Amino acid sequence: QAPRQAQKVPFQVIGMAAPPPAAFEISGRKGITVDPGMAAILEPYQTRRRVYQTFNPCRVTMLVLLGIFVVVCSINIGEETFAAWARVGGHEGADHGDDEPKGEKADWGYTLEECRNECHHHLGVIGNCTDDRDGHEKFRLEYQEKKFLFASEAYAGGSSLFHERGYCQIRQNVPRWKSLVTIAVFSFAIALVIQGGRGEVILVGGCAILAALSIVENHTVYEGLASAGVVGLALLFPIADAISETGVLEKAMGSLLGTPTSLSMALVRLSGYVLLMSAFLSNTATVALMIPVTLGWSRRIGIHVGKLLMPLSYVAQLGGSITQVGSSHCVVAADVTKNRYNGGKSPMGMFDLTMVACLVAFFTSVFLVLTAGTPLLTSSADVGQGSAAGEVIEFEAGEDAEANVEGYRINMLLVAGPFLGKSLDATGLKRVAGVYAAEVTTGSAEALKEGDSLDFFCDIGGLIQLRQQPGLILTSHTLLQSLGARRRKRFLYEVAVDAESEFIASDILSQKERLIAEFGAVLIAGPKARKAVTAPKLWPGSVLVFEANEEWVTVRAEERWRKACSLISKIPGSSPQRIGGPVDDMRSAAVCGGMVLMILTLALPLRLFENLELYIVASVLVLFYLLIRAISIDRMLSVIKVDILLIITGAIALGNALTTTGVVAWLASSVLQP
Repeated sequence: QAPRQAQKVPFQVIGMAAPPPAAFEISGRKGITVDPGMAAILEPYQTRRRVYQTFNPCRVTMLVLLGIFVVVCSINIGEETFAAWARVGGHEGADHGDDEPKGEKADWGYTLEECRNECHHHLGVIGNCTDDRDGHEKFRLEYQEKKFLFASEAYAGGSSLFHERGYCQIRQNVPRWKSLVTIAVFSFAIALVIQGGRGEVILVGGCAILAALSIVENHTVYEGLASAGVVGLALLFPIADAISETGVLEKAMGSLLGTPTSLSMALVRLSGYVLLMSAFLSNTATVALMIPVTLGWSRRIGIHVGKLLMPLSYVAQLGGSITQVGSSHCVVAADVTKNRYNGGKSPMGMFDLTMVACLVAFFTSVFLVLTAGTPLLTSSADVGQGSAAGEVIEFEAGEDAEANVEGYRINMLLVAGPFLGKSLDATGLKRVAGVYAAEVTTGSAEALKEGDSLDFFCDIGGLIQLRQQPGLILTSHTLLQSLGARRRKRFLYEVAVDAESEFIASDILSQKERLIAEFGAVLIAGPKARKAVTAPKLWPGSVLVFEANEEWVTVRAEERWRKACSLISKIPGSSPQRIGGPVDDMRSAAVCGGMVLMILTLALPLRLFENLELYIVASVLVLFYLLIRAISIDRMLSVIKVDILLIITGAIALGNALTTTGVVAWLASSVLQP
């Protein structure tokens, strides 16, 4: 191996301090890197392109057509087309004289009879306030939150209902332009979302426009963020992240998914596991967790991932409907309907949807399995790879085409896990992304057992994937424990050795304890070389892989790293998993036990917990996770999907706008009435 003459470059840590080079999209091609001088020349063209993308002819034409629609309909539609319920009076209600109610009901103010008189006063004609149940009653009493009382219901229910007090609501006509503008904004927002626009920006922005036009009240734009359903959903994200970090899901995954030999069996195993997981975790978190797992699993079993990802998405959504906490729409629906569900007697329970959801999920999963390998289930995979017919893809790593690929040689030990008793080929480790070759150095490749030693030739991505495989540990795992317990702050670093580096001038790399004491790092792999080079030598420009605490690289030993390396690249997502140790096992048990206790608290009709809602129980559980350090505050804030919460908030606000402007009532009457 010839030495590499590396040019001396300024020290920098990629991904930590140095900004990335300027990159633009030229002629629709992404990732083209240009010189900063050329960037200044291209900037005006990029600005024009962005303006054209924002105000393209399709969107402008749609906006003009919607404007014409509003004008034409304002001329031809009658004044009484749109009507909605609106509160009148206030908390003070009517003047009751000496009979003024005392206590908490005093704030409500109106009885049903007083609301009728208020209706006569506002509408001007007594005959307009009807009492029939033909869907056109003009007044009602909101005597509980989102719970209403009509005159006909009071007559049918007995005289006691006439004494209920609440807010008086009158059905009033809404100006046509307000309703039509709301329809136009709603239609334009949906069209932009279909075209690929950011839903959270479009929906919330559309509601802000309606508030600016005084069509809806200002507080309704972000009112959804304060709803119990949205808050509960936000807290489920860190709960799901804490559970996934325990490694329990990966351990179960290894035994449940296994190594099927056909696409149909792969879909059966995948569907069952994902249905169970998404029933108790957010389906969004389930998909995010399962995508990288499915990518690696598909390589191990030799089935193209294009056949698995779409069924994964479908099954996760179906599984999310099995319980109240499994999906965002179930969480929000339970909150919105809590005063109407089951006649207002009790809110939606944890397992109220389970029977129907399980039936739908079962038949859908059966359909997916039956259509596997048919034109009904197609992907972008090439027919030559066998994915069109669903058969297994057979290929070998380390062929001549990969002879010139550079990578790292790493040694790992086999511990208790899903690979014991299987052959090396059956484990699928040779097909892990980024792994070019694998062999057993201690033990038998036909029947792996605990303690066997395996050698891998891989790139940095393959190294990360192998470290995440349950049942595999690095031979240097005992040294890695000397780096400290703050594993979230430890990362893999690829470094280019400087010509004057002490890594070359001294034997510090062979003195592992000294390397830990002076650099706060452990050598993981390197130097990087071709597969044919069995014993690569260390030269200026050679690339090594270390695991180190970020504080040592940037603060405590920053000067030593600066002199030893000309370039350092921090590998994102390379922190070691927090599993395997005694403390990790206790923390995992506490995390899973807390999740089970939350489900039991919400599901069982215990008198002590009958008034607790999801967001309260989830808040206590997240606090518990923070106390046992199952999740950090920074991690908790980073895993909350703000975009999803804003989408739900915008959807709630837009739905409220359609209701208050009478559009919903108009559509309902148009569809239901003959």
